[in-house]
Amino acid sequence: MIAGTSAIDASLLTGESVPVEVAPGDSVTGATINTSGSLLVRATRVGEDTQLAQMGRLLTQAQTGKANVQRLADKISSIFVPCVILISLLTFAAWLAFGSTFEAALIPAITVLVVACPCALGLATPTALLVGSGAASRSGILISGPEVLERAHAINTIVLDKTGTLTTGEMQVSSIRWLSTQQNLPRDLVLQIAASLEAHSSHPIAQAIVRYVDQTLPPPAARPIITEVDSGSGLGVHGFYEPTQGLDFPSERAEKLPIAIGNIDWLAKFIATDFREIRILTEEINIKAGATAVVCTFANEPIAIFSVKDTLRPETPQLLADLKAQKIEPIMISGDAPEIAAAVGAELKIQAQGGVRPEGKVAVVKALQAAGKSVGMFGDGVNDGPALAAADLSIAVGSGSDVAKAAADITVLSGLPAVTKAIQISRRTLRIIRENLAWAFGYNLLAIPLAIFGVIIPGIAAAAMAASSVIVVANSLRLYRD
Repeated sequence: MIAGTSAIDASLLTGESVPVEVAPGDSVTGATINTSGSLLVRATRVGEDTQLAQMGRLLTQAQTGKANVQRLADKISSIFVPCVILISLLTFAAWLAFGSTFEAALIPAITVLVVACPCALGLATPTALLVGSGAASRSGILISGPEVLERAHAINTIVLDKTGTLTTGEMQVSSIRWLSTQQNLPRDLVLQIAASLEAHSSHPIAQAIVRYVDQTLPPPAARPIITEVDSGSGLGVHGFYEPTQGLDFPSERAEKLPIAIGNIDWLAKFIATDFREIRILTEEINIKAGATAVVCTFANEPIAIFSVKDTLRPETPQLLADLKAQKIEPIMISGDAPEIAAAVGAELKIQAQGGVRPEGKVAVVKALQAAGKSVGMFGDGVNDGPALAAADLSIAVGSGSDVAKAAADITVLSGLPAVTKAIQISRRTLRIIRENLAWAFGYNLLAIPLAIFGVIIPGIAAAAMAASSVIVVANSLRLYRD
């Protein structure tokens, strides 16, 4: 970057929930969003050399490297039919050899062909898969192909993205710490003034403060007037509050007063205040709460600290509990700062890694696979696409990016609980497949010898053969009721 300062929202590519501050000399990436300020940028990589193009190549490599699912039933069926024909011929020859007439020998030979049911073997797997896919769709789970259910049951580890997957993806004020100074000011008024100042900025943290005030306080009779607003290029916002008639404000403070909200280092540059104790408080918030702390100063004195963070989805704790109940180990990885990821991981009581780039997520998935794990990946962003494609089972949030959904085996539309629902359906589907195969094999093992020895006739054999296929289909339809 040649000139300008700003905060860059790189969540699309890296998953970082908080915009990154940049200045001349820093590198910025195409497809990220400039939240404020004006930047002069020199393009050093274009076309196939860009980071977005490299992520696309990772996605393609991972998808083409995924092995095709081969069905046991198909292999058996391809061998079964020639074997039945051979058994029929041997039956005919054996009956002739033991003195039967041509017509008498032909009846058991034909019965063997009629009673043998490759249909039951052929229907055992695909019928259950198709019914399982339908049951999943009714629960808001979209599956890219029926064969996905064959893989989902084996998952024992799942890698979870943080931003936009376990969290809402939207910055929110989690708490406000009021400082000892300026205690004579009504707090509601301070919040209204702060919201009026932040309304001049498009920064995600500024917008979070505006939303918080709008949602928690009744609308004022008149909005506080803020003049001479100056944005600190993503680091903060500074302006002057001008008291207006109708607002409850102490008379001794009726003159125009400066107000600023922002990063403590940025505030320290133009406010002659000792920020040492406040710096300790903000660092404590950043580390323990996994939040971003911004300080509000009024009349050049610190008055409040806003803790702003990307909050967890309400259903996230239940998702993790359900995964653990199914003996699936959850691991969270994020492009967000390591201290933020660590705080979220500690809150959720799961393993967590922060500062992980898209290629790093792929490396995490492959390392787990190399350790013998069957790995699922659950994400929502462009930055999750390569890791989703590399995983044994990939799951995307329905509200996520098109790249994530294109790479995913499963897309969940009805909330996080659908993730464990999809795995439950896959396991029930596998159980039904095993039952179908057991029935198909058992039927043929019993029926063919009876046909060889002439115990059953062709008419009964035809009815038994049809019934075996109906039983397999009916058993598969139980998935709708489970």
